[in-house]
Amino acid sequence: MAGLWRYCGGGLAGSYPRVLEFSRRAGWRTMHTLQVDGGDGEGSQGVKLFNSSWTFDDIPSSQLVRSVAVLKMTQYEPVVKYGPKLFSMAQSIPVVRESANFVAKRTFFKQFCGGETLEECVPLADRLQHKGVACIYDYSVEASPEKKGLAPSPASYDQTARIISDSIGFAHRHGHRAFVCVKVSGVVNDSVLEKTSGAMMSGNLKTNMRQALKNLKFENAPGLTGNEVTEFMAGLDRLDMICQAGHQLDVPVLIDAEQYSLQAAIDLCAVAMQERYNKDKPLIYSTLQSYLKTAPARLDFLRESASEDNFKYALKHVRGAYMVSERKLAEKSGYSSPICESESLTHQQYDNHSRQMLHDVSENGAAALFATHNASSLRSIAEDCLRMNIPKSSPRLHFAQLYGMGDTLTIGMAKAGFNAAKYVPYGPISEALPYLSRRLEENNNALSGAPVDIQMFTEELKKRDLILRL
Repeated sequence: MAGLWRYCGGGLAGSYPRVLEFSRRAGWRTMHTLQVDGGDGEGSQGVKLFNSSWTFDDIPSSQLVRSVAVLKMTQYEPVVKYGPKLFSMAQSIPVVRESANFVAKRTFFKQFCGGETLEECVPLADRLQHKGVACIYDYSVEASPEKKGLAPSPASYDQTARIISDSIGFAHRHGHRAFVCVKVSGVVNDSVLEKTSGAMMSGNLKTNMRQALKNLKFENAPGLTGNEVTEFMAGLDRLDMICQAGHQLDVPVLIDAEQYSLQAAIDLCAVAMQERYNKDKPLIYSTLQSYLKTAPARLDFLRESASEDNFKYALKHVRGAYMVSERKLAEKSGYSSPICESESLTHQQYDNHSRQMLHDVSENGAAALFATHNASSLRSIAEDCLRMNIPKSSPRLHFAQLYGMGDTLTIGMAKAGFNAAKYVPYGPISEALPYLSRRLEENNNALSGAPVDIQMFTEELKKRDLILRL
């Protein structure tokens, strides 16, 4: 066990300096406490973003050790490069599949997912609710680039739509200000989405989107066959069923961003749903990826649509989760990467877009969910809320991080009185592979928050004198 402790980070003599070096670059030391005011008359108070005692006081030591071990493993290139491929291959061999699923469910899946069913998520949801944190339930079925065109049957898409609609009922009954996520590629063929996106992007994107929104029939959509138009409309009907359920039960629905080649079609679907269901309140959210070069134009289009068509837009704001795969695909296919050339430009776009969104929250009835693990962005947004007199507890303002990552950020924001949430994926372990693969890639990235997460877990374990007990 002592050997396991050294592997998991208890013997941090070798890695601790590297973690501190990362923390200084990321602004961790300067971000330990943020002085902000929510504009609700409470006065200035500290937002402590890296308090391990608050965050982990109800978590068993064994779970902390597992978390450190899993995050440490994501730092090794062979695990990231070959792990998902080996796991995918194992699914085709019954005996091997059982063993692989047994191990994965107790390690990576357990770290980043809430369970295979909603019922398995209940203990986690109860613990988060006790901490003042909401759940964002996400059924982890989506398109995988490796399986493009290998689409499930329409019945399978119908089943996914029913499962997500049922999760809205679950969130209504059990949730604490809960959200539900939907990936459009889970309810319509990704190849059809790609062709629809191509049709939107042939010429002026904003003009094509406006024309399409006026008449969602696509009779003359370039590049789409009659059957493909029918498939797209069937997917839109499934999405409408989900959004209607959210509207009826007052449960917010987040329409996730996906790969760039699908995104124009997804944006089209999301704006169509907002036009239909966000007339009175911002309940259906689209997603803006600020690492895209086209992000400013996409935000402009949403804001203009909300103004022209008289609805209140709701937007989840992320930097983006497909950076590695997008750049690889662009290089392989010989086209310019859609991702910003530099990390600093992505940060700049994220901060600029966040300020525009906060202005609309303050002045135009919009809703914003800032899904970020970047402490500097949290500081900037909190300070902007103070300046714009946006109450910390406004139902149109939320902050969120992924389950299994950035826990101290989430709890810190909740402790300070902001609406905080955890993105909790669930679903069959075999279907969660694309999601888990992205988490591996993110945590392997040199600029990820994994080293800080490891440090926070380790700090709490040291407080418990775990070394002596082991």
